[in-house]
Amino acid sequence: MKLLLLLVVLLGVACAGETQATPIPRASNYQVPLVLPNAPGLSMAQGRFDSAVRLQQQGKLQEAIAEYTAAISLDPSLAQAYNNRGAVYMDMGQPETAILDYNQAISLDPTLAQAYSNRGKAYYDQGDLQNALSEYDEALRLDPRLVFGYLNRGAVYRKLGKPEKAIQDLDEAIRLDPRLPAAYANRSNAYRDLGKTKDAILDLGEAIKLDQTVTANFLNRGYLYDDSKRYKEAVLDYSEAIRLSPQLVDAYLRRGAVYGIMGETDKAISDLDRAIRLNPDIAVAYSNRGAAYNDLGQPEKAIEDLDQAIRLDPEDATFYSNRGRAYSRLEMPEKAIKDLDEAIRLDPLLSLAYGDRGNAYKLLGEFERAIQDYDEAIHLDSGFASAFANRAIALAELGEDAKTSDDIEKAVLFGFPREALEAAVRRTRGKK
Repeated sequence: MKLLLLLVVLLGVACAGETQATPIPRASNYQVPLVLPNAPGLSMAQGRFDSAVRLQQQGKLQEAIAEYTAAISLDPSLAQAYNNRGAVYMDMGQPETAILDYNQAISLDPTLAQAYSNRGKAYYDQGDLQNALSEYDEALRLDPRLVFGYLNRGAVYRKLGKPEKAIQDLDEAIRLDPRLPAAYANRSNAYRDLGKTKDAILDLGEAIKLDQTVTANFLNRGYLYDDSKRYKEAVLDYSEAIRLSPQLVDAYLRRGAVYGIMGETDKAISDLDRAIRLNPDIAVAYSNRGAAYNDLGQPEKAIEDLDQAIRLDPEDATFYSNRGRAYSRLEMPEKAIKDLDEAIRLDPLLSLAYGDRGNAYKLLGEFERAIQDYDEAIHLDSGFASAFANRAIALAELGEDAKTSDDIEKAVLFGFPREALEAAVRRTRGKK
């Protein structure tokens, strides 16, 4: 009897990026209504301006634009009205129109720091990072205490690949306003870029303490816990993200992956079912569910899911690797090898594919070729416990007792159960 060691591969969902991290707040930071001279025309403009601010704060954006426009008609010199109307256009996803209003605000009042900061945010949203940086520089030159200027410039520095400078700006934003959740969340992202996971987790903890309603903060901290192998804490954070946003596909994907790692396969499948119902076009959801089915000893279902994953994304090496594993489980080594050859072609550094192809060759009784693949898997991942274990079995088939014993010890060192492996080796030797 040949022992085939099959591991579930739950794809690492990409870390939450710019679109998933805490959004940069709109830097409008509405001003106190302007104090205008007591003249009939100006008084009417002030009233419309005040009404617009209230509507803007209530999220009534179209009504706010109408009121700002009315205020501007009554007094075309109201720089703050242009600035705030620009902020409304930003909230409506119209940065080009917003920039026109910010331009006019700056033309009327070249010292209005917030207009530069807001125009910087509009450039940022358009992907024009250098112009965004220049705008924030000018805003902070005019007003060194402009919190949102530091907050948003920090985001630009991070996007430019300068996390250290981002942290400096976010430190200053926090110094000026220690109760600004977005500053801690954004600084966490910069710490994550530097590999400072502990600091990143602490900052997200502070952001969550200040505001427990931001889904992205729980999602991102869950990812950091996940990456740190603190799986129970990751599950708690992903669960909270789901409570806040029950339609958030990424949270189900990630929690499902963690459940798989923890061996709670039924829960993993339940989460992946939900992710697929919410979005049936995510290839990784099918691949992960296929891996979970394989772990449950249901390779036929695994192959159905992996077929769909490959239809959606035929360039992902891991999908072929997972399907190859399922074919091996069905004792169809030729099909397994075909898939694993493709996985290795797509990603020559995918250690799991070499390990799985070694298993397929072992099923065919081609132990020398199996050992070559295990060698490569171990070369790519020196802590690959199951590759050592399977190589030990292949070596036992060839009567290489000393090498077999050495691989048993290495497999156990990296976490493979000694009793199961030694029993498999005894069965292999007993066949001879």
